[in-house]
Amino acid sequence: MSMPLSEIRSILIIRPSSIGDIVMASPMIRALKEGYQDPKISWLVDPSAIELLRYNPLLDEVIPWDKDRWKRLWREGHLFTFLREISRFSKQMRARHFDLALDAQGLLRSRLLARLSHARSRVGFESKEPGRFLMTRIISRGPSSKHMGSEYE
Repeated sequence: MSMPLSEIRSILIIRPSSIGDIVMASPMIRALKEGYQDPKISWLVDPSAIELLRYNPLLDEVIPWDKDRWKRLWREGHLFTFLREISRFSKQMRARHFDLALDAQGLLRSRLLARLSHARSRVGFESKEPGRFLMTRIISRGPSSKHMGSEYE
């Protein structure tokens, strides 16, 4: 379910890893601050990249997501613990009452994270990855001749 842009107050950016891509996506923070009326902006990121975002004055919150822990639990067959971690994460995200989740990665896992955020609107870039059904809106990436960094402006 999408919501009117004027009602969006709390935004989650999902770009958990790839340090260079996080740097390239960071101008999105300013664009969101300028495009919405006093939004609270959070960024979901791998713990190894927290320092890149921690001191950004435009970000209200940096949320760590330990992908490696989830992968390890899955690989080692700790299914109950893995599912409990997902449930706990989902509850923590729901408590933040996100209006909009922006998937700036376009992978199945980032789309799953968007869904687990319980944001009313979940927007992501068009991608070859599965998971379109997890999003409320998909945005075309446009011509492939554009520089990757221009997608985040």
